[in-house]
Amino acid sequence: MNFFKKDKQNLLFSSNLNIESTYKNFSELSVEEIASIKKIKLENFKNSETKNSFELNIIDHRSYHFLILQNEKLIAYSRLVPPSSNFRNLTLERFCVANAYKGRGISRILIKYIIDEAANLFPKEVLSLSSLEDTKLFYEKFGFSINYFTHDENGNLHYFMTRKTK
Repeated sequence: MNFFKKDKQNLLFSSNLNIESTYKNFSELSVEEIASIKKIKLENFKNSETKNSFELNIIDHRSYHFLILQNEKLIAYSRLVPPSSNFRNLTLERFCVANAYKGRGISRILIKYIIDEAANLFPKEVLSLSSLEDTKLFYEKFGFSINYFTHDENGNLHYFMTRKTK
């Protein structure tokens, strides 16, 4: 079931939920959007082992930034990092939904949107991500499979998962 229709600017939107989905290069993001991205990441990754992970870096400038907005307010975000010397595969990172919108299906909307657009942008690439234990089953529902797992410095289990884009 497709929730979205495309408008003249090629943005996806849902009239039922008043939700708009778009992705942008870093240079296309407004100052307000960057501030909203930082805010939603801080809300979702409070216990991150690296406090500097929220600072902008060169990877942000190379990535596609996926935004889900409701009434022009950012409610979900993720970035898609193209393959490079640092990232062997196409990599999905920083997948997050604002706390007030969790449990409403926004994660499903965002992951479907990213999978569809990744297939258009990078049709022959493998899409990879790192998942914690509590989100592993979510990603498996969308075709991701576990390649291997490891523990971080804090002892948290991370699953490295992949999915073919097409």
